[in-house]
Amino acid sequence: MVGYSEKKGKVVTFRVDRIATQPEILEQAALEAPKDFVLADFTKEVFSMYDGQEVEVELLCDNSLMKTMIDRFGEDVKTTSYNDTAFRLTTEVSASHTFFGWIFGFDGKVQILAPQEVKEQYKQMIIQASEKL
Repeated sequence: MVGYSEKKGKVVTFRVDRIATQPEILEQAALEAPKDFVLADFTKEVFSMYDGQEVEVELLCDNSLMKTMIDRFGEDVKTTSYNDTAFRLTTEVSASHTFFGWIFGFDGKVQILAPQEVKEQYKQMIIQASEKL
């Protein structure tokens, strides 16, 4: 469920399975969405309902994944040719563990090129996971 969180001061996702009590249905009209909120953009950025820090990332993707990336980020996603076998993709995402797991699921066919801080977060997550083997 998507809604405005007064606590966080922004639109966030709420897990329906985590709502402990039955929500109260109010008589008053709902608040209007923030003027800069676009649901289509929000859903492109959030991975599997877990949101994190919103950041523009640059990914290096195998050419075989073009359709997959367009399905995920939309036809307006910025792409440029990298070489004969890969392309660069630039988009806004929520840098979260779920996003990193999504990247990992491509078995090396997607790499994070930028920003460096997101690359480092991904690297640290992989290191921590491998230390638990």
